[in-house]
Amino acid sequence: MTPSVRFQLSYLLFFGAIGTFFNYYALYLRWDGLTGTQIGTILAVMSLSRVISQPVWGLLGDIYRIRKFILSGACFGSALAALALPYSSDFVWVLAVTILLSLMNGPLGPFTDALALEYLERDAQREQFGKLRLWGSAGFAVISLLVGALVIGETVWLIVYLYSAIMALMGLVTATLPDHPHATRATLRGGAPLLLANRGFMRVLAATTVLGMTLGVVNAYLIIYLSDIGAPGWVSGLAFAFAGVLEVPLMAYAGALIKRFGLRAVLMGGVLLHPLRWLLYTMITVPILVVPTQIFHSIAMLSFLIAGVIFADQQLPPQWRATGQTAYSAALHGIGPSIGVFGAGVLYEQFGISAVWWGCLVANLIGAAMLMWAMRNPQPATAS
Repeated sequence: MTPSVRFQLSYLLFFGAIGTFFNYYALYLRWDGLTGTQIGTILAVMSLSRVISQPVWGLLGDIYRIRKFILSGACFGSALAALALPYSSDFVWVLAVTILLSLMNGPLGPFTDALALEYLERDAQREQFGKLRLWGSAGFAVISLLVGALVIGETVWLIVYLYSAIMALMGLVTATLPDHPHATRATLRGGAPLLLANRGFMRVLAATTVLGMTLGVVNAYLIIYLSDIGAPGWVSGLAFAFAGVLEVPLMAYAGALIKRFGLRAVLMGGVLLHPLRWLLYTMITVPILVVPTQIFHSIAMLSFLIAGVIFADQQLPPQWRATGQTAYSAALHGIGPSIGVFGAGVLYEQFGISAVWWGCLVANLIGAAMLMWAMRNPQPATAS
């Protein structure tokens, strides 16, 4: 099995695990007898735990050069932590296990990205990152659909064991991934000033945090929006699956798009198109019309998960690659969404779902302006 195939399989398993477990975790918690407040607390703590842990994992991986060891170990740790969930339905127990799951899950995506970029860079093929990453989108779309159709209901408890099995398999695969750290060693004493003084990277993180607010909102409130406008279950499922399916061809041609239009144009393209999605949501009342709007989501994922990952990687020296990716992931998938979901809850309670999408539109435009500013004069990455 070639390294490229191993990376593709790693992405398929990782995002397939997300589609198996985290998409339906709230339903599992409800099945387990937890109250609405307890479920909300657990989901909030899960996001916060991941945000706190990711930068720590990144620093450990870069400074001690154990990125692959951490990645594979975290996979097995996630598998074991999941198996502890059915032991008790007590709130404190479930909360503690969820925190452990979040800590173990934190480095999986960023470290896989870091190792993949390291591998591609050795052959001067970093723009081909999308051809590896597309397998994650395919795995997410297919597995989340299968789980939704075959498991969700009275057998929702099965997601625990499916997730554990997938994580264990990913641990075996990631243990065989190539890892070639940069010749220059990363040190905390030399790296801390470098990271904090890198204004270009900090601006990228700030813009990504604002843009991540909208992603957190749509992940949490799209199903509520569909329910509010009377969407049947099959339309909701089709909307989620359609977004993942569309990501596959876009990511397959990501390298060609980057070569043709440039990295910055591909990154900004999806960011600037995304406000159309929020505008349409303020007007659409026919559920089936939501499905084609998912093309904007897929284009945005091309920007955030391919072009954005590569651009963030360029802002730091190679020896800080895992740290950079965990910081980018924390901004996009942790800090930003946490702020966005809280704000959306206030808007929804006071003014309804339409106000939520207007809020996303404003945040998206602000984030786009911040990102354009960050990309004007980015600092070149230099060894330290």
